[in-house]
Amino acid sequence: MGSYDLVDVEVTHESADDILDSLSGAGAEEDHLQTIQAVRLQAGQPDSELRSLKELDENSVKLLEHQVDAAYRALFEMDGKALLADEVGLGKTIEVGMILKEMHFRETDESVLILTPAQLAKQWQAELREKFGLDFVCNYDDKFEDFDAHDYIIASIDTAKSERHRQTVLNHDWDVLVLDEAHYVKNEETDRYDLIDRLSYNYAFFLTATPIQNELTDLYNVVSLLRPGLFGTRDVFHQYFVNSNQETLVNRDELQDRLNKVYVFTPRSRQPAQREPVRSYHCC
Repeated sequence: MGSYDLVDVEVTHESADDILDSLSGAGAEEDHLQTIQAVRLQAGQPDSELRSLKELDENSVKLLEHQVDAAYRALFEMDGKALLADEVGLGKTIEVGMILKEMHFRETDESVLILTPAQLAKQWQAELREKFGLDFVCNYDDKFEDFDAHDYIIASIDTAKSERHRQTVLNHDWDVLVLDEAHYVKNEETDRYDLIDRLSYNYAFFLTATPIQNELTDLYNVVSLLRPGLFGTRDVFHQYFVNSNQETLVNRDELQDRLNKVYVFTPRSRQPAQREPVRSYHCC
């Protein structure tokens, strides 16, 4: 990925006037990039808005406020690594569609891998194409060759972890990883978990409506794949956040503070029955 990163940038620069003065000796690509940077500096405007929303067709997708907020937070507040855990029916796929659309708009998505349960792969493909104009090849398409033959792929996680494809998937450096039904990788002793643990990627967006199914270790395992070290080691997590019988949490405020770095959650109780769609979103 180029030096013009989407969500994780340490900004050091010359003054706007110095940048503009240097344009005469720059090549075409450098000229374009430096011009953008200089104009932003002169205007005093941070590059922290979802600029791709204006390209969406209102007849194809109607964005709700909580969905736009989730996409914004995942990109600009969580360094491009987020666990989207809204309750069922609140539009996590739409949130990811906005995220991928914005990254495509900014050309920071040279290779994207979306892993889903097998029965949802074609649904993901259709929704991203119809609502966001994003074309992905699916591993069930006739034209699918292999994981190193396409830049934008939707595949079942079980296909990706299969003996036939696993090493090819792992050999690739992905810009973006999307993992649907992330609770499928809660068990660290499974091939699914091992695949995600070994994958190379820059940005990741996990989706689940049930981050905890049986015990708190589920949450630890999923979050640690997404953001290693956030909770420390497994032993430290249990000692500090879980009581001895593993049935209740302790140090809840500290746990919530850490989760806020990666966790986006909207319960149905906060979602009004009727809400006007949002057409733009800017950072205040």
